[in-house]
Amino acid sequence: MTRCGQNENAPVGESWSGIGKIEACQRAMARNARRGGKIWVRIFPAKPNNLRPTETCMGLGKRSPEYWVHVVKPSRILYEMGKV
Repeated sequence: MTRCGQNENAPVGESWSGIGKIEACQRAMARNARRGGKIWVRIFPAKPNNLRPTETCMGLGKRSPEYWVHVVKPSRILYEMGKV
C-alpha cells in the first residue's frame, strides 16, 4: 500500500528506532537515490526514553528524557522512495 512513492521499507519484527537509526537510513537512501528522487520518512520519534540507574528506589520521580524513540511495529511502512 504505497501512498507516495514506488518503493517502500517495512520491518519484520517489533523494536525501537532512535533518531540515529532514522537519520542513518535516510542518508543511506539519499546516497543511493538518483538525482531528483524523493524520500518520504513516515515515522517520527515521539516516545521519550529516560535512563534511570538500575538500583534506584521507587518513588523518586521520573527523570528528564535522555533520548526519543519510535516504537516500530511489524508491517508498518517506515520509508518510501519515488523516482528511483
